[in-house]
Amino acid sequence: MPELPAYAQWHPAVLEWWTDCWSSPMVPEWTESDRHALVMAARLMQLVWSETTAPTARTNAASEVRYLLRECGLTPMSRRSLQWEVCRAEEAVEQTSRRRGAGGSDPRLTMMKGGV
Repeated sequence: MPELPAYAQWHPAVLEWWTDCWSSPMVPEWTESDRHALVMAARLMQLVWSETTAPTARTNAASEVRYLLRECGLTPMSRRSLQWEVCRAEEAVEQTSRRRGAGGSDPRLTMMKGGV
């Protein structure tokens, strides 16, 4: 895990986020330029958590943080757009196929054929 730059006294919430961030399954997908975006997100989070940040600046920083997190694949929707769920869906289809193969026919087919 890369260290946060030493030029700031990082807020504990930012440090916790940084650790969580670099424990993410997305890490292998990031490039060196993504690391710079994550440092920028950390700096903006620092503004969000700082008691001296004006409310308007805090709101603007939070908005930019959300954008950067989304761009780096660190939100549920961004992971979904990167098709992280595809593997799970394929596994579910395989499990269903195996279960049906072992246990008989699909009851929905009976209804489609006019059965009850």
